[in-house]
Amino acid sequence: TLSEPLKITADTVIHGNGYKVKLDSDINNPIFNGDKNNLTLDNMTLDGQNKRVNGYFGAINGGEDSSLTLSNVTIENVEAERIIRAVSVESVNLTNVTIRSNKTSGGTTGAYGLLFTNVENMRLKNVSITDNNIGKSLILIWGDNELNALTAESLTIENNTIGEHILATSGTDCSDTITLTSGSIRGNNTAGIYMVGNLTIGKDMNVQCGITLNNDSDGSVCTLANDGTITGDITSADWAAKDRGLPNYTGTGTHTGNKTNITDLTAP
Repeated sequence: TLSEPLKITADTVIHGNGYKVKLDSDINNPIFNGDKNNLTLDNMTLDGQNKRVNGYFGAINGGEDSSLTLSNVTIENVEAERIIRAVSVESVNLTNVTIRSNKTSGGTTGAYGLLFTNVENMRLKNVSITDNNIGKSLILIWGDNELNALTAESLTIENNTIGEHILATSGTDCSDTITLTSGSIRGNNTAGIYMVGNLTIGKDMNVQCGITLNNDSDGSVCTLANDGTITGDITSADWAAKDRGLPNYTGTGTHTGNKTNITDLTAP
């Protein structure tokens, strides 16, 4: 049981050995703050017991030139401005991670579930994100002039209450790459996916939401490659289509819904 943040001052691995780490009071600053140190958490449950973590660093934080790794970790009942925050880290790796029944505080100005800023290598494998209450985007990838790459396998995003988007990129002047190889996105009350960049939906991925895909400001034509199943409208924002042209849609997957402001390369 913790009543204050755990101090981390060097590269650190914390083995939970199946135990539960609980908060018994509101705290300031992250529960686990790797800052500029490599931080690994494995085999534990982090139970916030509905206590509040104050501060924009969120509940778990990774900082500049470090790595953030979570393996066999459950995060539940946490209230924080961000649940996981990683800024300018070299890599983020989440494997066998469950993020459930958390909520964001601090209004809607910076209330994100997972905030990744200027992270070139993000890998999610067997990650479940369910029943959370998020003020803005559930997953926000932010980076000016940085090519951010997210790959997700066996990703489940279901039954979340979200103020803006399930998955979004922001502040991108170049084309990010997001690849969702398998899993499901469904049952979330939100506008869906909103991004600048290239999005790939793998053959074992089921996406039930709208998708807005915009070209980047450098003039690159971005592509939605669908080899899985998409249920929802696919479009480009009117302003982006006017200023940057139309992105492409391709692939052998199934799409149910309308396509607007999109060049459909699969059309006869």
